[in-house]
Amino acid sequence: MPTPTLHDPALCQALLRRLEDLLDRPMRFMEVCGTHTVSIFRGGLRSLLPATVTHLTGPGCPVCVTHDREVAAFLRLAEEPGVIIATFGDLMRVPGPDGRSLKHAQAEGARVSVVYSPLDALTLAAEHPDATVVFLGVGFETTAPAVAATVLAAEARGLDNFALFSCHKLVPPALAALLADADNAIDAFIAGVLTQKEKADWIAKLEGVTLGSDAFFPFGDNVERAHQSGVVYIAQPGGSIRDDQVIETADKFGMVMAFTGMRLFHH
Repeated sequence: MPTPTLHDPALCQALLRRLEDLLDRPMRFMEVCGTHTVSIFRGGLRSLLPATVTHLTGPGCPVCVTHDREVAAFLRLAEEPGVIIATFGDLMRVPGPDGRSLKHAQAEGARVSVVYSPLDALTLAAEHPDATVVFLGVGFETTAPAVAATVLAAEARGLDNFALFSCHKLVPPALAALLADADNAIDAFIAGVLTQKEKADWIAKLEGVTLGSDAFFPFGDNVERAHQSGVVYIAQPGGSIRDDQVIETADKFGMVMAFTGMRLFHH
């Protein structure tokens, strides 16, 4: 008998009936992760929820919460002579106060380069010793370590023309601010519910895990991190400029990787 999934209409209807039975008052909940946001809207969850349940979209992806004054600062920096802006592609169309974006600046002649990882910015710095390459660091706690590692790598390589413009955000203060506003009246967040010890204990038991991704792996560190969580098999679309490095890392840990050629996740 096949295992029920959330693509099973009967299972979804049963869960909705159970939710209605459990509710004794109106509830307002908010998801925190941008990937959750995409999944909720793609699945049409809002249209299925009982009238007593209100879903609110939360902080979302780090690009989505980049303030327009930060974009304004990026644009001013892009106008400086001898500066090359290195940024993720998602940030290119985020508008500033006057509606201008890095895409506009690039079209007007500013040196703005799209990179796939912070380490690509180091390559730019090495190739353009006459310029200062500024990487725009955006993201929450999960992206900060990779950016910090890039700063250390720049120091190790003696690249004194590499700089970081850090606009990283912390999730807890954002959630605290949302809760402090009485108008939001949030009852719950959709986020992790396990303690750090519970997470560590659970991960330690994992083995023979299969990991599926609808976006490519940008560099080998992702594969190494998956290995630490017991992943042995990976299915991903491929298409990164660092596919060779990703494959090499998988081979290093004896992992099996299949390229599906199907990319579903797009900002």
